[in-house]
Order: sequence, then C-alpha cells, then structure tokens
Amino acid sequence: MKFYGRLSELSKIKSYYFGLSGTGSKIIVITGRRRIGKTRLVLESVKGIKHLYFFVSRKRETELVREWTEEIRKKLDATIYGEFRNMEDLLNFLFDHSNQSPLAVIFDEFQNFYFTNPTSFSMFQKVFDLRKQESQLLLIFSGSSHSMMNRIFTDAKEPLFGRASEIIRLSYLTLKDQQC
Repeated sequence: MKFYGRLSELSKIKSYYFGLSGTGSKIIVITGRRRIGKTRLVLESVKGIKHLYFFVSRKRETELVREWTEEIRKKLDATIYGEFRNMEDLLNFLFDHSNQSPLAVIFDEFQNFYFTNPTSFSMFQKVFDLRKQESQLLLIFSGSSHSMMNRIFTDAKEPLFGRASEIIRLSYLTLKDQQC
C-alpha cells in the first residue's frame, strides 16, 4: 500500500535518527486518535534503518520482555546470554547496543505500560537520564490514548515530563493528501 502525506512528520523523525551521532539519545512521542496512521508513519520512517518495533500489549512485563528478547536476537543478530530479568535490563541492553551505531526503538501503545507495570515510566526516566549522553538510541513512543500520553509527557508531576525532544500530534490527512 502506498504511503500518503505526513511528509513533515516523516522528515522530523528521520532527522532525529540521522542526527543522533554525537548528540546522545532522543525521545519522540507520537499521539493521535485510533486508526489515524501513527503506526504506519513510524514504520515508514524507519524503513532502511536499524530499528526494533515493540507492541506494548496488556501482558505481564515478563511476557513482554520474553517476546521482545526474541525480536532483538533476530533483528540485531545479537548474542544474549540467558534472559533479561525485567524491562530495565532489556532497555539497558538497547542503550549499550546503540553505543556503537544508531538504533531506533518503537514502543507502540506506550501508555499500556501503565497496565503492565505502573512503575515503568520511572524506570524509563532513570535509564534514559543515566544513559542518554553516551548512546545513540532514538526512542519512539506512540500511543492512541491522547489523555494518558499527554499526562505521561507533559504533566510536570510525571517522571517522563520534559524528556521528549518532539511531540507529534497526528490528525486526519489533509483533503489534498486524501485525493492522491
């Protein structure tokens, strides 16, 4: 299926990825209603670059980590001895891996971490703050619960407040783009 519109958003995401070298890791947040094209935009933006895509379903953290470990082994051709104990171990591995070359990691439906493990947002804050300078990781957090995503990243009382380099709020395609 052909990709239409969203050229400025696509360009922003790509520019963050290609600008990672020497600037440290970054966070991009993408919000919008369901079925508006968030996932398609993100996947289109990482075509041809090293990336991982993780869908955050409402499962236990250990189940998610197990699924994502397999994805890491396949996509990064990485040797992982044993298993990650938790999400923090997995995230630290990704930061370590990105020390050598840029890596984009997409967490789709990021707000679902609230149901998986409500302390996840504090863990992301801790790891990001400690590791962002030495690494080249582009974290892309996409979510369709606008109120939750807004609270997670713009409420001064929340752990990830002020961490996003860019917050992209997707709306419907323009009439011009819909007529292509």
